Amino acid sequence: MKKLLSLIAILFAIGFIINACNKSDATKTTEELDTKEQGTVSIVELNEEQFKNAGITFGTLENRELSDALTVTGILIVPPQNQASVSSYIGGIIKSINVIQGNYVSKGQTLATIEHPDIIKLQQDYLEAKSNFDFIKQDYERQAELQKSNVNAGKTFQESESRYNVIKARIASLESQLSMLSIPVDRLDDGNLTRAIRIKSPIAGYIGNINIKMGSYAEPNKELFSVIDNSKLHIDLNVYEKDLNNVQVGQKVDIVITNQPNKHIEAKIFSIDKVFANESKSVIAHAEIINGDKSGLISGMFLNAVVHVGEKATSTLPEDAIVKLEGKEYIFIETDDEGEHHHNKEGKAKSIEYRFKPIEIRTGIRESGYVEVVPINKIPINSKISIKGAYFILSQMKLGEGASCVD
Repeated sequence: MKKLLSLIAILFAIGFIINACNKSDATKTTEELDTKEQGTVSIVELNEEQFKNAGITFGTLENRELSDALTVTGILIVPPQNQASVSSYIGGIIKSINVIQGNYVSKGQTLATIEHPDIIKLQQDYLEAKSNFDFIKQDYERQAELQKSNVNAGKTFQESESRYNVIKARIASLESQLSMLSIPVDRLDDGNLTRAIRIKSPIAGYIGNINIKMGSYAEPNKELFSVIDNSKLHIDLNVYEKDLNNVQVGQKVDIVITNQPNKHIEAKIFSIDKVFANESKSVIAHAEIINGDKSGLISGMFLNAVVHVGEKATSTLPEDAIVKLEGKEYIFIETDDEGEHHHNKEGKAKSIEYRFKPIEIRTGIRESGYVEVVPINKIPINSKISIKGAYFILSQMKLGEGASCVD
């Protein structure tokens, strides 16, 4: 009986102990959750030596005028007057091609030569017309003198005058056609007929497409070459309807080419279209390049652009004052709070002179080394903010116990 009572007592005691432990664990878990929900501010403690070695300096929020900006996309474009489609006024067989794609050519440079019997016939027709002109002109002048003396009939004079005007018009027409083919008429007077004509570039630029080959037939007015003057590149920016009121002629634009992110180009808006470009409800703003390296730029390249649409007074800090941690941005202010201390072993061995508290912020415009700062919570007036050495403070916070994140 005594053994039974002893066994019951032991079981009762064990049950009591287990129940007490469960309550303790539950209480502890609840307290931990409450502490996490309330948030404990991390405090970074530094001694004088650490402070000096890190080169930490203090500053405050400053009001500055920063350029308000609009981010848009765009494309490099060469205007139509700086592109050329080169063709021939007359058909013929390609006898020579003097360039390849990518070559730079000057205005008037020969790109190819064409031969055809019609080229010789045109010169022959001109020489025959010139030969007949002298006789017809003499007859016209003689009939004109007789007409003044009323010697000949009026009809005879009119016929002579008509022949004279026709031959003059024909010669003028043939001279124009020969000029279009770059055949000088003064050389024909000596009997120097040419079998081929030269196809010349109407502008200076780079050879684009070549649509012919040796021995092929060049059809009249069909593109043989394309030439593009990339020195006249400008930028077409896509501005959406909601942003139109902010974009004006004369505004500066910073350009980053999509496949050349390290190349910085400055431009200025010189014209804005008055019609929507497409169904996306965007309007094209045209900008000229005013500064930057144009080498390697080709018409059709896509780009990102920042349009400076005005000035904005805002609170700023130097870029070095801002650190990033786990996708968020912070600054450090000096504080007297104790909070949850984070310091390294060296900090424990020496007296604490400085305490820093991280403050989460959002950033906006960046210009000339300064950043617009938008605090999530109010920053105390006249707070001493670390504007240099912020990343050292962050590293000390990470080294400290439990400093893997900022609550």
